[in-house]
Amino acid sequence: MEAKKRLETQKKVREEMEAKKKLERQDAEEKARKAEMITDADDFKLWMLKTELAMCQRDHIRTIPQPKAIACNDPVCKDTMGALRVSFCRHGMQKLLNAYVKIHKSEDWKERFLCEQKRVWHPDRFTRCPEDVRSHIQQVAEELMKVMAELK
Repeated sequence: MEAKKRLETQKKVREEMEAKKKLERQDAEEKARKAEMITDADDFKLWMLKTELAMCQRDHIRTIPQPKAIACNDPVCKDTMGALRVSFCRHGMQKLLNAYVKIHKSEDWKERFLCEQKRVWHPDRFTRCPEDVRSHIQQVAEELMKVMAELK
């Protein structure tokens, strides 16, 4: 009888320990998700600042600032990213933008921002770039414009 009680007690203790470990693991995963979201939002903000600076010097620009690279398994995205030598696709940009909006801005801001970005990245705005890089810059700008048009 006493041995049976001891076994039951041990079983309860084991179950409680497992439940505690599970809660700790879930808490750690949640903290990691929040930290990743903050990092993504900061990366997006940094890209916006670099873009703003580049647009002030648009006639002399030699490269277009690109957002943080986010791994994408979509074969179409991989092909486009490889062909243009860019670090972004619509999936990565969507993730960065959503993280930034969730932490810093509103959905109204997001709509205005996306509308403005289509104008900012129009390839015709880069016709006075240095001739040796103009074609590539216009291609990257066009891809950024397309990506921004696809975001929601």
